[in-house]
Amino acid sequence: MRLRGDVWRATVADDFRRGDSRAVWRIAKGGFGRREEQSLRPIRDAEGNLQVTPEAIAHVWECHYREMFRDKTGHSRDRSYWEDKPVRVRQPGAGVEYLDRELQESEIASVLQEMKNWKAAGPDGVIPELLKVAAPDCPMRASIVKVLRRVWNEGILEKEWELAEVVTIPKKGDPEQVDNYRGISLLPVGLKIIYIIARDA
Repeated sequence: MRLRGDVWRATVADDFRRGDSRAVWRIAKGGFGRREEQSLRPIRDAEGNLQVTPEAIAHVWECHYREMFRDKTGHSRDRSYWEDKPVRVRQPGAGVEYLDRELQESEIASVLQEMKNWKAAGPDGVIPELLKVAAPDCPMRASIVKVLRRVWNEGILEKEWELAEVVTIPKKGDPEQVDNYRGISLLPVGLKIIYIIARDA
């Protein structure tokens, strides 16, 4: 008897081989629940008032994260503060020639295989498994490589890749208190691939 995940992967792979991208997206989107339900739990604002409407809850989270990541020192935009700070560990120019060469399909495949399965999709809705099942001779694989090479060569991100979706994960404690949650950023898979290849250069 095959496990649900095995059946899902086999179905997606078959649809990829046939070039049926609509079926692939339908299966992929149907297999994952929506994240909005969790982030719309009633939550208390800074004054302690319980907010229950979607707009008010979103406003509470916006205020919470805005305050959390606010530049309290004023250094983030102060160029003179950062001028004396080291930016790189390696010497200027060391290893950068690697960044100017053509992106290889084999390194894209290698990074994809190292990505963990069953993780939440980023704002683009793409999960690593969807890209992993694209066979080397599949049109989908060629499209993936083409997009990633364009981003790598031109240094211009896809518009959808400029966003990170922040999802709140409950910790222990009262679920109505914002401090009892931690936020995680969900990034597009394509951006992760480019980042990992550049980081490891």
